[in-house]
Amino acid sequence: TWLRHATLAVLPQIDSEVAGSHESSVVELALANVRPILDRGLAGKPLTDDELVRLCVWVHSMVVRDAVLGLINRDNAHDMLRVFTLLAQNAVPPCEVGVLDLAGFAAWLTGDGAQAVIAAERALANCQPLMGEQDVAQEPDQCPAPERQHVSWLRRFLGRN
Repeated sequence: TWLRHATLAVLPQIDSEVAGSHESSVVELALANVRPILDRGLAGKPLTDDELVRLCVWVHSMVVRDAVLGLINRDNAHDMLRVFTLLAQNAVPPCEVGVLDLAGFAAWLTGDGAQAVIAAERALANCQPLMGEQDVAQEPDQCPAPERQHVSWLRRFLGRN
């Protein structure tokens, strides 16, 4: 699909931006790229296809996802949920995992437990490597190393030890 092609085109661009960066500078670089997109979405402005793809790719990184998670609070949770729901509708697996995590957390903060669980279920079902080089079974020990802890957390959240 065109979204998959767009995602694969954006990946090397972002990779070249972060090449050689330390974790803290990667987060700073990511937030410099992500915040303007989030701000547009939170203001209710339509996001371009490029913005949707870039945000999805950036938040697939666990350190970036964690930094964006820190931007979600009770005051903006409804608006964040709206933005991340839009992103989840347009995300290409496996990039949708980060978006679904953020949508789930925002939903939980709004008190919408049903949407939080649905987002967590979808994230768990889509554990796979970023480039899609291989099919990965949905068991935590078979997920790529950076995702193992994340999948274990989702399984505990859903009561599936």
